Amino acid sequence: MTETAPPSIVALRLDPSNLRQWHLRLIERLERDAHRRVQISWGRSVSQFPSATGLLFEVEQIVHGIAHQGPMKLLERSRFEKYSAEGAQADITIDLCGDMTARRDCTVWQLSFDGGCGEGSALNSLVHGIPPYLELRELRNRRVIASAHPGTEHPGIMVLALADVMVRTTTLILAAVRDIRVRTATVYFTPNAGSNRDLLKFAAKSLARTIAVRLYHLCYNTPHWKVGWNLFSDKPVAQTGQHPANGWNTIPDNGRRFYADPFPLYRDGKYQIFVEDFDHRLGYGVVSSIEVDERGKVGPARVVLDTGSHLSYPFIFEAEGEVWMMPESSTVNRLELYRAVAYPDKWELDSVLLDNVEISDATIFEHEGEWWMMATVRDEGGNYSDTLMIWTAAHFRGPWLPLPSNPVLIDVACARPAGHIIKIDGALVRPVQDCTICYGGSIAFAQITRLDDTGFSQNLGARLTAGPQWSGRRLHTYNISGRLETIDGSSVGRKFF
Repeated sequence: MTETAPPSIVALRLDPSNLRQWHLRLIERLERDAHRRVQISWGRSVSQFPSATGLLFEVEQIVHGIAHQGPMKLLERSRFEKYSAEGAQADITIDLCGDMTARRDCTVWQLSFDGGCGEGSALNSLVHGIPPYLELRELRNRRVIASAHPGTEHPGIMVLALADVMVRTTTLILAAVRDIRVRTATVYFTPNAGSNRDLLKFAAKSLARTIAVRLYHLCYNTPHWKVGWNLFSDKPVAQTGQHPANGWNTIPDNGRRFYADPFPLYRDGKYQIFVEDFDHRLGYGVVSSIEVDERGKVGPARVVLDTGSHLSYPFIFEAEGEVWMMPESSTVNRLELYRAVAYPDKWELDSVLLDNVEISDATIFEHEGEWWMMATVRDEGGNYSDTLMIWTAAHFRGPWLPLPSNPVLIDVACARPAGHIIKIDGALVRPVQDCTICYGGSIAFAQITRLDDTGFSQNLGARLTAGPQWSGRRLHTYNISGRLETIDGSSVGRKFF
């Protein structure tokens, strides 16, 4: 009988005065998901939270109705004692305090946030409105083991913003321990030293923003998006990297509903734009189709798919002589494939491609005889837009298998898909969302430079932002079919007329 090799040992360097729920969850996942034995060594964080941090967290709970502090909840040392007993020599020590130096007898990985060690450094960046850049470095040779640029769903609420970052820090550490070298090229920001004064300024701005947002919600339907389209004669925006010279045509709405996530398809001599159609009174999105002819005449929106739960990102593609739709249905945690039985108006469920996964904006394409799927996935919480995963399949119906190197990217600036993969001069170009400041903040075009069963990389190119040729603060998706290209971004929907 062959003996099973014992799991490798990971030591975590923790500050006993700052033990949080996310630390305990990291330990549990290292043991459960990475099959590593964990022990603790005690140190002191070189960057401490300002003394007013706990008070800020409590005030935020009251103001925003937060039930508990989640990953940022302080825990008693007794919850960790069973991991701090003397044990065998660790294979890797992960320094979360920043107080260690390089050692010859042990590999030490040190975690930093925007170049500073300790969670106080992460707080400093978030106070300045910037999601921090994370690095795991081997102290002996300063080699970067893995890096990430996580986002947050709650930039104005510190207890939740920090929770989002620490959840994704767990994702990064788990990947690195499993020998997955996640990398991001995002340049990090170096914040000023944190202080109670910085927290006070943040709290004042956050409170003012909260009041303004609540007043806005009283007068306007939000969020509210709009769809733009353009029939080009020469090169599309994906190739020029600039808005159309004459701007975008927009599809009007009545203010009580909006259209978003446009996916055009040229078939049978007609253009159909499939959109998320969200009625504010209904409270969830359906898929509608809008016809546009070669002269630019726009028809009415017709509902083509309503499942009773929220649908968005109606990814349309053709294969095997038929039309297929793969809408996002993240509220039910699965990815479904629909077939057009009477295009474009009638669809039936064909299969479930992925189940029990919180997946956003799944985008599939065929490349070199294989099918590929890209999407962002939440990893037990955190931001919806910062963690890119890839699956492969021999057929678009699946079975879909995740790459062993997942997650391939953790970067809120360029992970989330923003539409179909486009072939330009033989290269695969991927529209991506930049959600650094806010969800759907802008669109960039990334050229895929590596795509195989063991890895992925991309180079960011042109970026589209809102401005004179596209009003509003956000840009969200970009797609193209034939001569018709589409885009969407933020708009205003008044509650009172």
